[in-house]
Amino acid sequence: MSLLDISEDVLRYLATSFVWRRQDACALRATAKLFSRIVALPAITLIKAQDDNKEDLKKILTTCSSIRDARATLAGATLLVSELGKNTSIKSIEIHPDADYQALPLPQIIAKCDNLEYLDCSFATLFSGEHELLISTLASLKHLVALNLRGTFRDVRIGPTLRTLLTGNKILKRLDLSNNPLDRDVIPILADFISTSTSLEYLNLSALAIMDTENDVIAASLAKNSSLKTLIYVGNYPGDDGLRAFADALSVNTTLRKLNIRAEYGASGAPYLAQIIRNSCSLRSFEFGSEYLGSESLSLIADALDHSTSLQKLRMITSHTKSSKSAYDLSQSLVRNRRLTKLGFDAWCMYKNSLHALLPAFRSNLILKKVDLKQCEFGPGDISELVGALTECRNLTHLTVTSMTLGADGSIKLVELCNSMPSITMLSLRSNRIGDEHFHRVAELLQRNSTLHELALGRNSLGKMASPLIGELLITKTNLERLHLDANSFDADAIKAIAEALSSNTTLLYLNLRFNLRRIDDSK
Repeated sequence: MSLLDISEDVLRYLATSFVWRRQDACALRATAKLFSRIVALPAITLIKAQDDNKEDLKKILTTCSSIRDARATLAGATLLVSELGKNTSIKSIEIHPDADYQALPLPQIIAKCDNLEYLDCSFATLFSGEHELLISTLASLKHLVALNLRGTFRDVRIGPTLRTLLTGNKILKRLDLSNNPLDRDVIPILADFISTSTSLEYLNLSALAIMDTENDVIAASLAKNSSLKTLIYVGNYPGDDGLRAFADALSVNTTLRKLNIRAEYGASGAPYLAQIIRNSCSLRSFEFGSEYLGSESLSLIADALDHSTSLQKLRMITSHTKSSKSAYDLSQSLVRNRRLTKLGFDAWCMYKNSLHALLPAFRSNLILKKVDLKQCEFGPGDISELVGALTECRNLTHLTVTSMTLGADGSIKLVELCNSMPSITMLSLRSNRIGDEHFHRVAELLQRNSTLHELALGRNSLGKMASPLIGELLITKTNLERLHLDANSFDADAIKAIAEALSSNTTLLYLNLRFNLRRIDDSK
């Protein structure tokens, strides 16, 4: 399938909605021709720049205000740098990894964009020795407010040069340093930055292997911070002492709204998790979990929920919920709670009567708006009982249920629930093993729905049998605004069928087709 085989109207839509994995000379020329008619193009995806695309690439670069997914061969990267010029309009760059392509001269590209505000180069491959140059280049940017360096330094250790970036930028609002092997001497630098920053609002320090007393240093900086609203702290090793330090800091901090502190701590850490829930005066969203949280932990958390004055969203990740008594205590606390609007359970194995003990939390709850059950193991009949309980949750707007044991039959019950409850506007059936041959049963029920604005069907092995049915949904369902079809099995013909249906759709705002067809082969 070629880009030229798609009508210009469809192509115009795809230009702002799709990530094309291959930009050969023919496709890039068609794209450049299309973009020449668009006055203000918000973003362009550049996947594979080549020497024979020079003029077409230049036209695109003079039109766009952001670059997304800029993967290139070494020759293409050199071309990108040379044609970019001193570009004052590009404010956003996202460069994502791809095993097929070589490293990009990232510092040179960034240096061309004086007004850059947002950079995402997570897991990007840099030339040897350019990590220090990248940091110094970033430090020279005067307008940078959001920076994602996730995994960018996975092959090297960033040392004290990070101080130059953190101390020099007084307007940085978002910073992601996750998945980097930090030197130990970086921890005090991070702590000083957190303590003194008055602009930072989002910080991701996940998977940095922060251990022992280093957690105390990070926690102490939170007590002094006056701007941070979100902290993601997954995959470190706080231990009991670290959790205690976080609990003490959050009893003083008055700005943190969201905390994710999933890690491998045992049941002995539960009192400090409960302390965070009980004593924090600003925390609105709390996500925590460990494989080893026991029954007593749930009872402590249930008691803390009875005394929380701020928490509105709670998510627990654990695979040890064998005690129906502790699940009942938690359920009764949720029944009494009049503040939680979002409740999530991840990786819960619903042993014996654990699920049944939790059901009253849904039946009697008129506050709950979002329910998120991911990777839960449902036994025979469990999904029917869950649907029965959720039917009484009259203010429910968002429902996510993902389970390898659900299948098409369980997914159908959830769609039927949505059809009977007009309050539900978002449904995620991701990773439920619906199957291409069974999707027609789900699609038939979706055709009857007029209230869903967002639908997630990723990772369900959908393919050529499902694509025409999805096309029909896109044509007939004017209520649908966001559709997730990622990580399925759509081939070129299936994608073309979906693309053609888009020409008759005027309401869809977002379509995710990532991780389906890796390359569009024009010979097919």
